[in-house]
Amino acid sequence: MGEGLAKISTPADHQASLADLIAQAFSTYGSRCLWNVLPPSAGDDVSLVVCQLKRYGDLGAWDLAVEIARAAEDAYDGFE
Repeated sequence: MGEGLAKISTPADHQASLADLIAQAFSTYGSRCLWNVLPPSAGDDVSLVVCQLKRYGDLGAWDLAVEIARAAEDAYDGFE
């Protein structure tokens, strides 16, 4: 009966995916783009990570930066 129902996302779901994306950024681009940036804690601003990825990374880093920015926006804004 509940097969057609979409899963309702929660702030914790978005926080988890944001944390996973940031971990991916540091493991993939840490030495090239993020060598002088500390990984942000939950609730911290991720704009520096996004900026560094876009400025010093390749196209893959840019795409990851866009994903991180979207996940951060979802995690902190869209819960009406």
